[in-house]
Amino acid sequence: PATCSASSGSISAPTTTRSEPEGIPRSANYHNSQQHSASSEYTSERSSSSYPPWNPSREICGRGFLKSLYTRIPGVWEQDVRLRTSVTLTDPCQIRQVPGDGNCLFHSISVGLGHAVNGTHIDMKRDLPFVYKQSRLLRQQAVECLQDSKRRLCLQGNEWVKSRELVQAAAQQYGLTAEQYCQDMQQESVWGGGPEIVALSNVLKRPIHVYELTASKPDGQSSGGGQQQQFVLRRMACFGSPRYDKFQALHILSADSRFPDITPGSQLSEGNHFLAVFPVTNRDGDDDDLKQRRRRKRKKRLRGGSFFTLRKQQRSESLDTSEEDDDCDDDKMEQQREEVN
Repeated sequence: PATCSASSGSISAPTTTRSEPEGIPRSANYHNSQQHSASSEYTSERSSSSYPPWNPSREICGRGFLKSLYTRIPGVWEQDVRLRTSVTLTDPCQIRQVPGDGNCLFHSISVGLGHAVNGTHIDMKRDLPFVYKQSRLLRQQAVECLQDSKRRLCLQGNEWVKSRELVQAAAQQYGLTAEQYCQDMQQESVWGGGPEIVALSNVLKRPIHVYELTASKPDGQSSGGGQQQQFVLRRMACFGSPRYDKFQALHILSADSRFPDITPGSQLSEGNHFLAVFPVTNRDGDDDDLKQRRRRKRKKRLRGGSFFTLRKQQRSESLDTSEEDDDCDDDKMEQQREEVN
């Protein structure tokens, strides 16, 4: 079911208007996107003057990250498929906003790919021109992959599909031929969806896991009852898994474009905007907010005066001082050797 919903094109992009009665949806902001994507003239000064390139929200920090962490849960379809992926859902995740110009699928993958390759998050304010440039490249690579009619693409698990069949299924929904679909998809701000995600998973040789917003009780059960609900991310598809699981997976969220400024349960049934998702692990050193929270917790524990905590601290301090003394002794011995020589 997740594969069908993704490859059918139901995963889409931001608030949009159709350029034609029939055809792939296109962003109403595509003129602004074309202006921004003229990389030769689009300088960092113009980037900063138009920052942020999304609707401002109190729930989003200046770097584009949502201030809350979110829980991920498996999709209902996973009980039947039993996908043997090594990508777990145990860690909470951060969500990062991207420009809502019709290219948000490619923006979210571009931002996620930068972190997967370099281990650091892209500075959206400084490197926004790079994000636009990288997104255009990803769009081009996806279309070229889909135009290779004989290429077999890995969906998920043991499922494979020919690119020609995937494009024909998507094009039929919009009243287009496969050739028309690929021509339209080459244009800036035309919505990307399931076929493009599958193509990029195979081109990049990385899993791309897709999530959707759902309302859930704090205990993780489905919505309902009198308890206050909260947003969780439910996995819709695991494209490229487990075939490419040896490489770090990319995670994206298909959400209501009004998120996070909506209440759980009021979101659209189908997402119209993509965002980047980053699982937060103990190895992540780029999450400043998480670092500060850990420091505060550590200070609280030390102030608490626990016997074991204080003993541990005293031992570490004694080790540090003994190491310093050893260093001093080594320096003295070295000095004496020089004097003897």
